[in-house]
Amino acid sequence: MKLDPESISKIEEFINNHVAKELIISPEGRSIRVNDLMISPNDGKWEILREDEILAIFSLRSWALAYAVAKSSDDKKTSSFLLTSESKLDKLSADKQLYEHHLRTAQDRGDNFKENIINHRLSRTEYEIHGVFDDAHQVVSYQRIA
Repeated sequence: MKLDPESISKIEEFINNHVAKELIISPEGRSIRVNDLMISPNDGKWEILREDEILAIFSLRSWALAYAVAKSSDDKKTSSFLLTSESKLDKLSADKQLYEHHLRTAQDRGDNFKENIINHRLSRTEYEIHGVFDDAHQVVSYQRIA
């Protein structure tokens, strides 16, 4: 069956108006494709790539997927929020590791005063980390992709 040019143009117009704007999420091995973005695991992190260019790197797969969905949907507010959350998480995680190191050092020396100060800072940092996770979880859940 051969289609006439008018029928072909109607089909192309339908695809351009409806199907091309639909979000397409498909697994490809350990990676996930979201429209033109690829989410790939690399060294314990999740990279979001477009044509071999790294757009972002996330610690959590769900955050990476939410970012890719937001980026594909041109949702700048959500994608920016997730990038900021990842940056906060990285900083707070580094702070936590540093405090844990100094806590062990203070404990080894028997310096109770310094141990109390560092314990307080460590507790506050862990609280902030939980806050970042809670806020980001709401965004990810809203997109219904967690």
